[in-house]
Amino acid sequence: MAECPLTDNQLLKVQSMVQNCLQRGTLEETRLYGLLNETLFFHKCYIEADLVVFPQLRIPWKSQSRAQKDTKERRSNVPDFGFGELPRAGGMKLRGGAELKAALEFMRTLPDTEEIREEPDFVVKVNDTALQASDQVKAGIKSGLLPNHKAIKWIVMVGPYFLIPSFGPYNEKELSARAHRPNESGEASISEYLAELKKTTGSRGIEGAIYILGTKAGAIALHNYLVESASLRF
Repeated sequence: MAECPLTDNQLLKVQSMVQNCLQRGTLEETRLYGLLNETLFFHKCYIEADLVVFPQLRIPWKSQSRAQKDTKERRSNVPDFGFGELPRAGGMKLRGGAELKAALEFMRTLPDTEEIREEPDFVVKVNDTALQASDQVKAGIKSGLLPNHKAIKWIVMVGPYFLIPSFGPYNEKELSARAHRPNESGEASISEYLAELKKTTGSRGIEGAIYILGTKAGAIALHNYLVESASLRF
């Protein structure tokens, strides 16, 4: 889609919410949930395919059958939003998701996307959030909610700024390693690598387009992502 899917009034409403989140009160992650949730509501009105939004979705790190064998296994990943469907046969299927982080102080003036691309604090926050999103995708695959034969797109959002990177497919070793909270007993070899990776998050640039909620470019990117996610089948 090349044209903005939202009406002028809807776009102005999102812009107003963005300003309220940035300029009034503390920069809280919780307020972003309301911002993105309301924005998703606007977009869903124009999506023909069914797309269910799962807020604060808990995804076990291990599949249910494996977790039952290990009574000490209680780890899980909780994406702020999951996007998918409720199949007639029961259960659920995921098509995508989103991980949000609170806005950074310099975002109060809503700088241009290219202006913040190399901002050190933003680079670190985006890369760290992407690691967390990667864990969420892995958990979805291990739980049978997502496929592992194709790349899965996931929203990574810091304040009103967001990217839509792809994760996977993963090999067996990658799938067993949890980047955000590694398991010391079973993931020692790759945990060391991940620890070093985190130390260099500030030196790794941000690839791909950066969007802002409340802009036409952001609305088009988000809408295209939701439409693509709704059509994903496996």
